[in-house]
Amino acid sequence: MLKRCIERGLLMSKDTIVFIYEGEDTEKKILDNLHSNFFEFPIQHKYIFLPFKTDIYELWKKLQKDNYETDIIDLLMEKDNTIKTEVELVGKKSISEIYLFFDYDGHATCADDEIIREMLETFNNETDYGKLYISYPMVESVKDLKKNDKCNRRCSVLAKSNIGYKELVGDDTDFQNLKRLCVSDWHLIIKHYISKSNCIIKSTVDCDVESFKLPKYCDFIEKTNQSAIFENQFIKFIQPRNEVAVLSCFPFFLIDYLGENLYNDLT
Repeated sequence: MLKRCIERGLLMSKDTIVFIYEGEDTEKKILDNLHSNFFEFPIQHKYIFLPFKTDIYELWKKLQKDNYETDIIDLLMEKDNTIKTEVELVGKKSISEIYLFFDYDGHATCADDEIIREMLETFNNETDYGKLYISYPMVESVKDLKKNDKCNRRCSVLAKSNIGYKELVGDDTDFQNLKRLCVSDWHLIIKHYISKSNCIIKSTVDCDVESFKLPKYCDFIEKTNQSAIFENQFIKFIQPRNEVAVLSCFPFFLIDYLGENLYNDLT
């Protein structure tokens, strides 16, 4: 098991929070926007943003190639001198939390659902190896909705084919400019995707409109995590239908990070 093979050796818990993400453009726009809307305080934290520049399956291969002896920060530092300099400026021992944002990317050459399962099992704690969040089918799902949507017009999409999803969403969204999202926009996006996750997890086979609602905070915390979302995706969409339910990972990160106060703002 991957988790048993990785040596810890990185988090000496101080004040730096690291965000690692797949692409250089869209993810950075989202994280910059989240930083300006939600993360400027508390000021005792430093935030650094590190692009991995490849998909989750390539990340897994790199960890596997090194027999899982290199932690993900070291892997990034070896891969990119700019990242190495940035980490050295804050000091690796100052890192207290690591968050990773990657796409499901079912059409990738090395795509493998068992890899997703193993990565989610391993990267499940931000103060340990890091906490992984998956967007289905990819990062652009964050804007795959309109302000008057009650459920998803595009509930699911093909999981293993390149369907031109970026262009599909770009032609049909009320949230085109990710740099200009405000807190109220995020509240709508969060509520939409938390409600949809409730629908995915509670429904016996497929989504149903009755389950498309915001659960109680305690129920959400108890039943909804990234592994539970993936398993329900796999059982109800990927395996039987070769599809994934459209789901952005950023709402789940925000609730995990900011907690019940943010959740209460949604109601």
